[in-house]
Amino acid sequence: MRKLAIYLQNKRLLKFSAAFILLAAILLRALFMYTSLNHLPVTTDEAMSVLAAKKIWGGAWLILMPGTPYFFPFESYLLTPLVDWMPRNAVGVRYLPFILGSISVIGFLYIARRCLQKDSRWPAYAWILVPSSYLLMYQSAYIPTNYAITITFAWVVALLFDICQKRAHSNFLIFVVGVLGGLAFSTHILSLAFVFPAFLFLCFGDKIRHIVIRTVSLSAGAVIGLLPFLLSIIVYPGAHRAVSQLIPLNKILYKLWNPGLTETLPGVLGINPSLFPDFDVYLNQPHFLRTIVTYVYLAILILVVANRTMLFIRRLRRHRWPSFEVHDLFVAASIIALILYSMNLRAQSETYRYLLIPALYFPFL
Repeated sequence: MRKLAIYLQNKRLLKFSAAFILLAAILLRALFMYTSLNHLPVTTDEAMSVLAAKKIWGGAWLILMPGTPYFFPFESYLLTPLVDWMPRNAVGVRYLPFILGSISVIGFLYIARRCLQKDSRWPAYAWILVPSSYLLMYQSAYIPTNYAITITFAWVVALLFDICQKRAHSNFLIFVVGVLGGLAFSTHILSLAFVFPAFLFLCFGDKIRHIVIRTVSLSAGAVIGLLPFLLSIIVYPGAHRAVSQLIPLNKILYKLWNPGLTETLPGVLGINPSLFPDFDVYLNQPHFLRTIVTYVYLAILILVVANRTMLFIRRLRRHRWPSFEVHDLFVAASIIALILYSMNLRAQSETYRYLLIPALYFPFL
């Protein structure tokens, strides 16, 4: 620890390390993008997203993605302005996810700078810049439909949540969080992992007299953001059934442990990763590495939960009212994502995308 403290006090070494990590981050993403654009053909899901954008450009109003009728095609709406200008190849399909993935790196870096103490930032910076290979694929190689925008919502909602909690008068921003949170859920149901705790914590505020106005502001925004989801339920009843089926209650804990914590989560965190998102072809690293990561992650999560609980009780005694910080959002979202994974019938050992949120929020634990 003493050597680490000396190292952190050496500004020249810190600048050199930061430059090295930044260069590695840029080169890795450039390599992933080059490989993606030159060696990975356009997939059916990607083509459907562009075709949906062409329909929207032609005047159609889509509330569900053709072929995957449980997504609001938000990315297709974003693709619409340039859909007739972009080439019909991997560049024309992936330019938007690449842009959103790159912006998400900047967004998470800003959150780390804003929310973490100075001596806790460097490991968060390192993980955000050089994350697991699975996250790198999602940021700069192949991003399944609507996941790039889900990652964007994950950092935007967290950032606005932190701003709202630190401002005395933030009712309009709370309304905006409601709109974005509702839209995130309409776009991808897995967004519930961070949308639900963000909404719940915002409603409480820091004083009892704030709860009514905050709840009204948040609810008004949420109704607007949820309009695509609500309309899809009315127009296409049962469309979301395929992704919302639950396993029996007596199997949830078992699935949470195996494969959730022992296989899927370590894979998302980069241990024996798949060669392509959510495929069962791996690098064949020793399996015990995943076991080690499972116990390390659990130990970190337990310690963080204990720490956040003590801080929550301290604030409760001081203010006589429950209040929450953005760190509580990161912890709650990670736990909820694990629970949703274990409850979902479609989640399997290789469906790493279901635990994308815990990997994104890991540097903030």
